[in-house]
Amino acid sequence: MDIHQIRKLQIGSVTLPNNLILGPMAGVTDLPFRLLCKEQGAGLLCMEMVSAKAILYKNKNTESLLSIDEREKPVSLQMFGSDPQIMAQIAKQIEERPFDILDINMGCPVPKIVNNGEGSALMKNPILAGQIIESIVKAIDKPVTVKIRKGFDDDRGDLFFELLRMIEGCKPRAIFIENVKNMVGHDHGNTFKVIREALTENNYFIKWKVLNGKDYGNIPQNRERIYIVGFDTKEAYDLFEFPEEIKLTTTLQDVINFGDKLDEVYYYREGKQNFYDQLKLEVTSQDTIYQWRRQYVRENKNGVVPTLTANMGTGGHNVPLILTDSGEIRKLTPKETFNVQGYPKSFKIPEGVSNGQLYKQAGNSVVVPVIKRIAENVAKALNETQGQSQLDRSGKIAIIYTKMNGQFEGESYVKDFVSTYEEAEKKIASYEDGLAILSDEDYFRLVKKRGNLEFYSII
Repeated sequence: MDIHQIRKLQIGSVTLPNNLILGPMAGVTDLPFRLLCKEQGAGLLCMEMVSAKAILYKNKNTESLLSIDEREKPVSLQMFGSDPQIMAQIAKQIEERPFDILDINMGCPVPKIVNNGEGSALMKNPILAGQIIESIVKAIDKPVTVKIRKGFDDDRGDLFFELLRMIEGCKPRAIFIENVKNMVGHDHGNTFKVIREALTENNYFIKWKVLNGKDYGNIPQNRERIYIVGFDTKEAYDLFEFPEEIKLTTTLQDVINFGDKLDEVYYYREGKQNFYDQLKLEVTSQDTIYQWRRQYVRENKNGVVPTLTANMGTGGHNVPLILTDSGEIRKLTPKETFNVQGYPKSFKIPEGVSNGQLYKQAGNSVVVPVIKRIAENVAKALNETQGQSQLDRSGKIAIIYTKMNGQFEGESYVKDFVSTYEEAEKKIASYEDGLAILSDEDYFRLVKKRGNLEFYSII
């Protein structure tokens, strides 16, 4: 479709050439990216969100976020805050800048924003939200829009923030989090940045590393996960180390029953599956594991089970397939998928639960031996330290130290809390360690390049 044939859109006094709008994304929608999107035909470009208070206090980093090129117009400037008077004051102060629309952010779920009563926290206070909107609309002549969420707790993707609220409430001595490897690079690295900063701002000293179950759990499954460990003292953090890699000695035969005859439901037969002929042609070895991927047979040639997923047995028939001793083709049983996650053979699966649900539970499970090895090291760090909890440190501005060993390993903690950004800069200079202050833009570049670096950030 010719982009110029897409219908125009009217927002107040601003006419957009089409209804294709680039959404605001922190660390992404900077000026160069917006210009690229403009070249591709975007009708409206939205900038990264800026803090009204940061503009008020003349924050240097915020000023760079306000840069606008005439070539990108029309453009929307997004601002967040919770004080109607300050929001109106700043809106009036910046109105002469060359943006076309002012957007109010009432959707950001990041803890440091929410904890200040800003972003999506305003969904809990509709009266205040209304006052902010009213004050800005009265203060400026330019069109005003509002980014909101369906509800403060509605987005299932915000499970981490529910976990964070539990951490803030219980204040445990140690925290231990597991997630998929891709979380590290999700949203260009911004998702993990938010998680890392949220944990450190709550005074936890954290380390993270991506580990593969076959290399660290002695289980024959290719399963890469990120593990995050945090402590309430620097002493325990310094003592903790992730476990070393170990040799894989557990074989497929140790976790899968290739010999016994099982229930007919697990077997693939001629006339039973319309793709059976293709399976028969390609499933030829007991030294490998196979999967039917809707249109083709996938062979896992490294001699281990491919990563188990929560959707095994549904839609794409993702349950791993084997060639039995009798030359028949069958899928793994639910019990075998739990064995592949490192559960002992003595483990009893619950009765009265459908195979579909059991496959889902197994796919969502953790690699038990990896968890056990990490937990043992966590316990060792706690048992061998007597330091007093440092969870009560506080301040408006956090100086965060971070060390990254590539994209998939690192450590981070708040070195100091201070009152102002300027004080933070002076504090960092006093350390005399030569470490730079890394901007969000530089951080995202570092993640993309999978570089190694020690640095400070000011939050």
